Amino acid sequence: MDWHGNHKNLEMIAGSDDLLSFLDKGRQGKVRIKVIPSEKPRELTGYAELKQTWWNLLNGSTYQVYGIEGFEKEIYLCPVTLCVLGSYPTYLYIKQEKVKEQE
Repeated sequence: MDWHGNHKNLEMIAGSDDLLSFLDKGRQGKVRIKVIPSEKPRELTGYAELKQTWWNLLNGSTYQVYGIEGFEKEIYLCPVTLCVLGSYPTYLYIKQEKVKEQE
């Protein structure tokens, strides 16, 4: 997805970049994540759970990560989340997918 807003709003700080680096086991600089937003907890096999711990409409949202062994940080998602998902969901479920060779 292309971002047409101010690039200063693309602040992926406080753990989101660390999570992507952690998932990039091959150090290829490419990670593909399937994301399922939810307002209620769900039982999804193979997915890690991110549970919202704080949010502010103009300042983003933080999430505690559960189900990724060895990753113990809280992550921050900037307001671009509103453009992508339409809200800051109470729960996010993520699953790493394989990156195709040509990408």
